Amino acid sequence: RGTPNMALRGAIDDPRFAARDGHVVKLVVGTQDFTVEEVPRAEADAAWAAMRPAARFVPRLDLRTRALVDMCDVGTAELGSVGAKAAQLGEVCRLGGDVHTPGGFVLPTTLYVDHLVHSHGDAAIRQMLADPAFRADRSVRETQLAALRATIAGAPIDPALLRLVRARLASFQSRGQPAGRVIFRSSTNAEDLPGFNGAGLYESVVVPAGADDAAVSQAIRRVWSSVWTLRGFEERDWFRIDHTAVAMAVLVQPFVPGAVANGVAITRNPFNEGRPAVFI
Repeated sequence: RGTPNMALRGAIDDPRFAARDGHVVKLVVGTQDFTVEEVPRAEADAAWAAMRPAARFVPRLDLRTRALVDMCDVGTAELGSVGAKAAQLGEVCRLGGDVHTPGGFVLPTTLYVDHLVHSHGDAAIRQMLADPAFRADRSVRETQLAALRATIAGAPIDPALLRLVRARLASFQSRGQPAGRVIFRSSTNAEDLPGFNGAGLYESVVVPAGADDAAVSQAIRRVWSSVWTLRGFEERDWFRIDHTAVAMAVLVQPFVPGAVANGVAITRNPFNEGRPAVFI
């Protein structure tokens, strides 16, 4: 959204902020400094409206396959069927050389859509999106979205699919990967896109080593249902993303044992835009 981002020690007690608690302010962040000032609500509304995309966006969706696929066999061309996270990690896997990934496999978006139909979640979505109260009242949205998530997460999963997933989980060990925790990662077709990163909107679920069928099934359904978190819906709505075209693939990966660090790499210089750099 172009929201200013900065870190400031003592901000809670800083009079520049404390004195404006509860007021609408304009925050301008530079490379080493910032300004903050109160503004009329109308000015803020106009600024937010100007930042919002003008056109509706329909994410790419491909429902031609139901087969589980290896992450390293997909790339950005398959984004509509495996989601952006899996597609882009597949590209990383293809780099080879000194770049290694834990691999994994993907439940394509078609399986999520199948589950929606089976659970009647598709009909609930259509009814919800057509409800004027849902659009107008945030508390109504929160209640209806929670009910939809419960519907998706509560419907039984296809037993044949569960058997396929369990067989794939067992194959991790046959490839020399130690038995351990496994993560079921969200991978929608509405995240990690140019102009819309979607960070933190959806959920990933960790299951312990030796998890039973119930735990594996619950993890898949919980990831599927997270398409309809309140934060996910409202962020997509602000960006005018077509909710009916959003679908969840699930990327299943073993945890990396003995990790010494986690981080984020940004392919730009946040401190000096005129100086090329990578920030980690």
